[in-house]
Amino acid sequence: MGIRPTKRSGYTVALVAAAVAGLGMLGVSAAQATPPPPTPPHCGAGDVIVSTAEQPAPNDQERLYMLTVQAKPGVQCLVSGAPENLTFYGQSGALPINVELPPPGSGEQVVVAEGQRAVAYLGGPKTEGPARAASVSFTLPGDDAPIRTEWVRGGVDGPLRAGNFTTGVS
Repeated sequence: MGIRPTKRSGYTVALVAAAVAGLGMLGVSAAQATPPPPTPPHCGAGDVIVSTAEQPAPNDQERLYMLTVQAKPGVQCLVSGAPENLTFYGQSGALPINVELPPPGSGEQVVVAEGQRAVAYLGGPKTEGPARAASVSFTLPGDDAPIRTEWVRGGVDGPLRAGNFTTGVS
């Protein structure tokens, strides 16, 4: 003798299924109720401290430089892309140093905060021309306020290639 389903057992099954689905949706609702952490704003000149350093080059005919961006205390912001509007200065003013930049929009976002920095590498041929840069100014992507800092000892005088900002390796 087999068990025959009744309307009552059908309602019970439907009610249990609805309750299980409702509990599942409650978990989804709770997860959706917690908003994701806010995205930090893009860094501006007033948010950061910058520095430059020379790094070991891949060969004797080149020089490699690192432009470092660190957040001021209590600041968390984003940098993406390459340093823009790079201008090098010598003793008598701006120098005609050409800088090749990566395509716009090719960089990824880097969080700059306490303990997290962003670096952009610049490289070029080793030259000994008469005009030696002593400082550099640039703007961060999305900001139009220039930042000026000392350039590395020994300066630079030749064309450079700049890379996008990346997470700094300690």
